[in-house]
Amino acid sequence: VGSQNGVQMLSPSEIPQR
Repeated sequence: VGSQNGVQMLSPSEIPQR
């Protein structure tokens, strides 16, 4: 897992924030 929505997520908590 590196980038999901075209944004590199650092931690699982970053996903809903982005």
